[in-house]
Amino acid sequence: MAASPSVEILIRAPSQRVDDFSLICDVGWTIHQIKAKLSTLYPTHPTTGEQKLIYRGQLMSDHVQLKDVLDLQEVNQREVFHLVCHHQAGKAVSAGSLLTNPASGRIEQEVASQPVAPSEEPVETPPFSEGLRH
Repeated sequence: MAASPSVEILIRAPSQRVDDFSLICDVGWTIHQIKAKLSTLYPTHPTTGEQKLIYRGQLMSDHVQLKDVLDLQEVNQREVFHLVCHHQAGKAVSAGSLLTNPASGRIEQEVASQPVAPSEEPVETPPFSEGLRH
């Protein structure tokens, strides 16, 4: 039986506290298997339960296989997965809060709204992006 092809994925944290991390994976691996590798190889050693992997704006479920989300015909460069880790105390490692939009299923950054006093003109505040990569 022939081995499944491999692909290189790039793990990127939303903050710049950890450099981008490259991982060679078998396309048959599940997201849970990738998380297990990251728990031992990634510099901060997050547990599998603390990790959320996001690919193209979609939160990846543990049972999903890479071959089901990657376009294997066009995998010529490293595919980028974003890693968000939450510690047991519930505090995110990365700056900013990420939420799942129930309507679209996409991951979005939470932006707090601030009340405006009647005498003040509304001032448009850009969303939090300090330290985030685009």
